[in-house]
Amino acid sequence: MLAALRAFFTMRPDAARIRNLIAYVHALSHHRRNAIVRCLFSTPNLSLKELSQKTDMPLPTADRLWGELNKAHIVDLNGTVVPPETNPESTFLELTVEGEDSHL
Repeated sequence: MLAALRAFFTMRPDAARIRNLIAYVHALSHHRRNAIVRCLFSTPNLSLKELSQKTDMPLPTADRLWGELNKAHIVDLNGTVVPPETNPESTFLELTVEGEDSHL
């Protein structure tokens, strides 16, 4: 993760790119959003109701968190995890998917 961040800042990203990274990291910074990402990574295309049941979250909570992940371009509206094209986002996503208890 540190290597990805060093490479990112060595490229001297503009303010918009930094804001996008912060939004991405923030979206992955909560254990319930991580649970949604891991669930959709292992079982894509779930309906919101199925996702709510598999993650043991109330439907309104799953809906709100799914919306936050969609806004950060981590999941799409079809229930699929969107693979990032660049680092460090790909590193953060990989860490989220790999770890049961990963928290950023």
